[in-house]
Amino acid sequence: MEPVVIDGSMGEGGGQVLRTSLAFSAITQRPVEVRNIRANRPKPGLRPQHLTVAKAFQEISGGSLEGAKTGSTRLHFKPGDLTPGAYTFDIGTAGSITLFLQALLPAMAATGGRWSIRVKGGTDTKWSPPWDYFNYIFLEHLSHMGMDILAKLDKRGFYPAGGGEASIVLRSTRLTPLVREERGELDIVAGKGFLSDLPLEVWERMKASILDKLIDFGSVTKEDIIVEHVLGPGDKAIGVTLWSEFQHARLGSSGLGEKGVRAEEVGERAVMPLLDDIRSGATVDIHAADQLLPYMALAPGNSAFYVREVTGHTQTNMDIISKFLDVKWEREEEEGRIGISVEGKK
Repeated sequence: MEPVVIDGSMGEGGGQVLRTSLAFSAITQRPVEVRNIRANRPKPGLRPQHLTVAKAFQEISGGSLEGAKTGSTRLHFKPGDLTPGAYTFDIGTAGSITLFLQALLPAMAATGGRWSIRVKGGTDTKWSPPWDYFNYIFLEHLSHMGMDILAKLDKRGFYPAGGGEASIVLRSTRLTPLVREERGELDIVAGKGFLSDLPLEVWERMKASILDKLIDFGSVTKEDIIVEHVLGPGDKAIGVTLWSEFQHARLGSSGLGEKGVRAEEVGERAVMPLLDDIRSGATVDIHAADQLLPYMALAPGNSAFYVREVTGHTQTNMDIISKFLDVKWEREEEEGRIGISVEGKK
């Protein structure tokens, strides 16, 4: 069978292109060849975290890989049969645990079997969903689509040391469409954050900047945004995930501290996208949108949601999925938001 050929430089996220391509190759059992991997990056080609994902797909499907080495700009994957079971992976240093799990989950869902995945790496790192966003927003959407997932965080890990540990157990899947066309009344805005090897006053300053922006929402108080203290010596780190809970929808956003960025700015980075999503009338936030597309394409029936804008990551995922499955993405623009819908595979 001729492989599906994917240009790894397409769209905004080279890693995203690779992860989605490998997942749908495994799901459809069609070989894939990804070329020009991260060709426009300062360090082109596969990085260690990408290799871990590729080798994980090789392991869970009994497939074969060509070009699986650091710096390679071409990867050929020929999948075998996906085999549910218990697996353990080590990404190394601070490679993102959440991106790794998001890569494997569509293939896991497609089998309908019971899976257990334990991963070591980074739980809260730049350019990836923080663990709390993954747990409280992304997995909440999947639960509404019929996926019974138990997630457990054993230890947080930050850049550069990593050392985080987490696991998920997919207990059962009966994939159903995602229908998020109405969100109902706003119930509450809440959040959870973490503080590692930093004074508590840094957290308080960040939280104050968040509450200041949320002053118009009477449903949020100081007690609604809680902090977890990461015990023991380690990397200095601070971050927060926020979510707005509606009757029929949940929108999320997050902020992660970095060197030279004041705590107040971290708070603003977390809260402003959430406010933009709330005001737009969106039923799914801009980060969840691209993450949910694989499941919408796999679920039989019509899935639909509203988002305030179609990001490059969202468009890239649509384009890649359509190369493997005969699905047609529909887009309807309204004032302040865009509707995205698809008829899932038969």
